[in-house]
Amino acid sequence: MRLTVLIPAFNEENTIKKVIEEIPKKIESIDKIEVMVIDDGSSDETAKISKEAGAKVISFRQNQGRAKAVSEGFKKFLKSGSDILVLTDADDQYDSGEIPLIVKPITDESADMVLGDRQVKKLEHMKFGNKIGNRMVTKTLSSLIDMEISDGQSGFRAYTRETVAKLHIFSSYTFTQETLIETKFKGLKMVNVPITFRKRADKSRLISNIFSYASKTLTIVVATLVYYRAVKFF
Repeated sequence: MRLTVLIPAFNEENTIKKVIEEIPKKIESIDKIEVMVIDDGSSDETAKISKEAGAKVISFRQNQGRAKAVSEGFKKFLKSGSDILVLTDADDQYDSGEIPLIVKPITDESADMVLGDRQVKKLEHMKFGNKIGNRMVTKTLSSLIDMEISDGQSGFRAYTRETVAKLHIFSSYTFTQETLIETKFKGLKMVNVPITFRKRADKSRLISNIFSYASKTLTIVVATLVYYRAVKFF
């Protein structure tokens, strides 16, 4: 069984090597582990360092946003013939050493998708406003689609090949909530697994303003729900 670790990256030359090197060399039930970095138009040495660390690198000429990078990664993964996809970040906030934790429900055939739960309430290094925003979006999403979601903004996830083939990313901003909605409406089983979430050395490039992020995110949630429930909605 082949596993691909997908890492979208934009100007992460300071952390990308550590992220790649932390990925376990051996995982139970996995025969081969591959690393794919989607270099989202970086202007630093992200692509070079990733290659030197042993990753396959696909580079965009210009920055297109994380959702576009993940979407491209999904396409490359499906073409590769790999069986399981793990998605993580290049900023070293997720512990790559915990990949076996989120892969196990997949290899056990008890889940189609695994969501890493950062246990936001316990995070001392996360700002109070960010925690509120996270809880607001997660609870709203859970209520709207009647699904148990512990951390709707988490980017540390695992998917079966069949699941990735059924997911389509429409947004250019963020994919995290959109794909959870798809998981629900396409009858796929998702489980939550507690993970470690470390403090970022610099500021988040995606969430510069929590209220703006929440507004954009909820807009994406509503648009996706309308798409899947168009007849009932109207």
